[in-house]
Amino acid sequence: MVVGQILFKLAANQINLSEKGIISSFIFNPHLIIAVSLYMVATVLWVWILNHIPLKQAYPLNALGFIIVPLAAYFAFHESLNWGYWGGVLLIVSGVLVTQYFS
Repeated sequence: MVVGQILFKLAANQINLSEKGIISSFIFNPHLIIAVSLYMVATVLWVWILNHIPLKQAYPLNALGFIIVPLAAYFAFHESLNWGYWGGVLLIVSGVLVTQYFS
């Protein structure tokens, strides 16, 4: 999912919404095609995971994406990470740990 988000950002950077050929800029955007394909694979993997793990255990792990995607954006696009981000990381990790070990 993280790689898909980075590819969506790359695709978005290449699409000009004011152009006439906006449809073709979506259809022929390699980053967008790969990102959508990864999401399809991730969906199949998610269904497989849910076949083996209770939803109450699996779903909180999705919150880790809120940590990993901004970190990836920091390295890929030099986006900044402030103290609010790190505070949020602490809260998310705490929440995931509580849901995994105390539910």
